[in-house]
Amino acid sequence: MGFPAIIRSALLLCSLVSFSTLAQPSLVVSETEVWKIDPLGTIDRVDYDFGGPSLQASLRGTTGPLVSPDQKRIAFTRDNDLWILELGTMSSSRATKVGRPYTDKLAAVFVLLASWSADSRKVLYYIEKGETEDPDGPGPERELRKAPYGDHIYDLETQNSLANSLPGEFLAWLPDGDFLVKKGELENAQLMRVHPGDKTGRLVLSEPGDYGQVELSPDGKQLMARRGPEIVRIDFVNGRMSTLAKGNWAEFQRPAYSPSGSHWSYLRQYPLNIRGRYGHELLADGVLVYRLDRDFSSYWIDDETLALLVYEWKATKKRAWILVDRKTGKEKLSKPITDGTGSK
Repeated sequence: MGFPAIIRSALLLCSLVSFSTLAQPSLVVSETEVWKIDPLGTIDRVDYDFGGPSLQASLRGTTGPLVSPDQKRIAFTRDNDLWILELGTMSSSRATKVGRPYTDKLAAVFVLLASWSADSRKVLYYIEKGETEDPDGPGPERELRKAPYGDHIYDLETQNSLANSLPGEFLAWLPDGDFLVKKGELENAQLMRVHPGDKTGRLVLSEPGDYGQVELSPDGKQLMARRGPEIVRIDFVNGRMSTLAKGNWAEFQRPAYSPSGSHWSYLRQYPLNIRGRYGHELLADGVLVYRLDRDFSSYWIDDETLALLVYEWKATKKRAWILVDRKTGKEKLSKPITDGTGSK
């Protein structure tokens, strides 16, 4: 093989490796569904029962599935307990045995999932007590079961759980193992950094606010959050906060970082002519890139592509996935969701 041929072969190999890297799929969660999406347009639902169609969520966590940061496992709930699915083998194991169902006399006990650790080795979950009142009638109140209610950390290596009471509302699990919590109510709440086992913590920054929808940057050095009517960015290194967007209450929502952290996005909702209905806009790096007169959720697939899950007002119409280019806002493809495991 001559020298030019070697060069051509090397360039071809490099282009194939680069193409393969760019086309890596990403796992995204929508309520009780997990989807595998790549930037080239392959969209498939992960064919697995993650505990049924119903979803419970609160400030403590969710019963819906959570994908690990390394995208090798999925935490989910079944029979009110924590389970772990290994995606390489599609085999699952039960991690807790505290879940209990409702009976005529006893309230349920169930697990809510909060977060994976940054190294994908641990899961933070909350053991919650069920309602004691009977929603179907004026019958006698159910009794609470004895259970280790509160925050716990499950370690995948030891397969054991340890109680870890947090002194506030959990917001994020930081790469160094500390927790970010919100302590206080509404606009008077403070962001606190708490080491596992601590009961107090320390202030992240001096400005109070109603922080929510917290999204950590991939390197863990920054976060974005909704703060009342604003989207803000907070730098953990210098403790400074900057405002990315400000409008009416709930106008701006769902801040998110791209996989590398070099880009960011959020959604803006605006009123339609139909009372009570809103359209949505996707903004990337502060620039409007996509607008639709329907509701949608957005997910970064790679640094140049976002996937939008579009919801229809009429139940007879199907949801759809749309892939959008970050720079131009142009649709790369649009696929309605079928009843099967994928989209067509």
